[in-house]
Amino acid sequence: MFNAAPKQPRGRPSLYSGELAAEICASIERGHSLRRACQADSMPSARTVHRWLHENEDFRQQYARSRAIQTEVFIDQIVDLADAVANETEPAKVQAAKLAIDTRKWVAARMLPKKYGDRLDVQNEGNLKVKIVHGLGEPS
Repeated sequence: MFNAAPKQPRGRPSLYSGELAAEICASIERGHSLRRACQADSMPSARTVHRWLHENEDFRQQYARSRAIQTEVFIDQIVDLADAVANETEPAKVQAAKLAIDTRKWVAARMLPKKYGDRLDVQNEGNLKVKIVHGLGEPS
C-alpha cells in the first residue's frame, strides 16, 4: 500500500505571536484604530487580526481589554479637547473639537454601553392596566 506524505498546511503560515498581539493591543490602548495599528509594514493586516480574534480566545480577551482601555482614553481626550477650545474664538476650531468630542462619545457609548451609553430610566408609580384587543374588532 502507498503511504502518502503528511499533508502540509495550505496558505501562508500565521504570523501570530504574543509579542505582535501585545503590540497591536498597546497601539489600540493609545487610542489608535485597528486600521492605524496595522499600517506599519511589520504589522499584519486588519483582516488578519480579525481572523486571529476569531481563532484565539486569549487574544480575543486581551483585545477586548485593550478596547475598554481605549474607551477610557477617549473619555480623557474629550476633557482635553473641550479644555483646549474653552477660550477659542475661531468657529472652525470649535467645530472641529465638537466633532472630535462627539465621535469619541459615540464610540464610548457603543464600546462600553453600560458605563457610557444612553440610559433610559422608566419608573412607574402606580397600576398598569392592559387591554387585549383581538383582531380589528372591539375590545373583548
